[in-house]
Amino acid sequence: MFFYDTNVAFISVSAELDMYINDTSRDIDSLHCFPLVKKVFVAKNTALPLSAPVERLFSIGGQILIPRRNGLFDEHFEELLMLCANRHLEENS
Repeated sequence: MFFYDTNVAFISVSAELDMYINDTSRDIDSLHCFPLVKKVFVAKNTALPLSAPVERLFSIGGQILIPRRNGLFDEHFEELLMLCANRHLEENS
């Protein structure tokens, strides 16, 4: 497999990988010099957003923030939310 590089003619994937491994720079900006490595890096290091955990937190929050608890401070509400959301961790230990 080959790709076109604007500086050189054609470079193989293994050659680009070798150049990346031998590069002394460990700065994230060095990925711009290695487009194929960058493509794999972005594909494998990007978190996929899932709505289920967020919806679960909103559901738990709705059970905590009821009319008789309308005076909760933000910090206290957050503590209660985290305690309820992570209840399963305590049950397993």
